[in-house]
Amino acid sequence: MADVISSDLSANDKDSWSTPQWLFDVLNEEFFFDVDIAASDDNAKCGTYYTALDDALNMVDWGVHPNLGKMAYQYVWINPPYSRGMVKAFLNKAYEQCVTHKINSVLLIPATPDASWWPTNASEVRFITGGRISFQHPITKKAVNGNTKGSALVIYRHQDLGMPMVTRYVSRDSLKAMEGRP
Repeated sequence: MADVISSDLSANDKDSWSTPQWLFDVLNEEFFFDVDIAASDDNAKCGTYYTALDDALNMVDWGVHPNLGKMAYQYVWINPPYSRGMVKAFLNKAYEQCVTHKINSVLLIPATPDASWWPTNASEVRFITGGRISFQHPITKKAVNGNTKGSALVIYRHQDLGMPMVTRYVSRDSLKAMEGRP
């Protein structure tokens, strides 16, 4: 989150802020994620994940895991690094994977629709309202307040490609209230 939260962290640690577990769990109940595309060994949200060493941005097919072979993904989770250019790169790659390999993606990104990289080809964008997400510190693993931007979920669904993009608003508190529900 180098462009979002300034700190004395190393460049690698600045890109290793983790999605709060409660948020991932709520979204996982809806999407049933198969793999975490932009993870580290310390912050992976799925049992199967790609790290910077796997280099998901240069993979031809996210459906072929380097150690597990061909996998049939339904949805992948992506909380991309927020350093310069990375959000755009992951948005572009997620769209490419959706078109080419029918891999559906959910990305957690800064809610900055005025940015030049803001997607216009997504199936759906959900703006998280009513407060900001407190990401988990890469070293202490504690939630840290002070995120300078709101958050949005960008969803690419293969079956919805070519349809008008849907925009929704969901409150952070309503998401938190869904945590742990059957």
